[in-house]
Amino acid sequence: MVLGLVVANVAVFLLWRIADPIFMYKNFTISLNNFTIGRLHTLITSAFSHVDIGHIISNMIGLLDFTFGLEFLLKLYLARAIGGSVFYLVHHAFLAASLKNQPFGIMDASKAPVLVCYQPSY
Repeated sequence: MVLGLVVANVAVFLLWRIADPIFMYKNFTISLNNFTIGRLHTLITSAFSHVDIGHIISNMIGLLDFTFGLEFLLKLYLARAIGGSVFYLVHHAFLAASLKNQPFGIMDASKAPVLVCYQPSY
């Protein structure tokens, strides 16, 4: 299970470097826009995206440190993916509402994508 998660994370990391960026933003980042148009899979897929090599290495080391069992690891990984995505959506829903009447030049908060990151706690 751990190896499968590592392979999936590395595959998505590599996809960010070779695949169409628009496809990746639509399918591997969480945003209010993605959520409201029905891309619910991004609640989970965003957790497989990483910003840079240091980010993915530290997260994969954190994954390898787990000793609670494979079933627990999968449940925890998915719970953190969904929890982080839901927190982001709630935060940006409030942000979008508060910036609704702002002048031009401010990005529409409902379209701002994010990578949901698992950060190991040592």
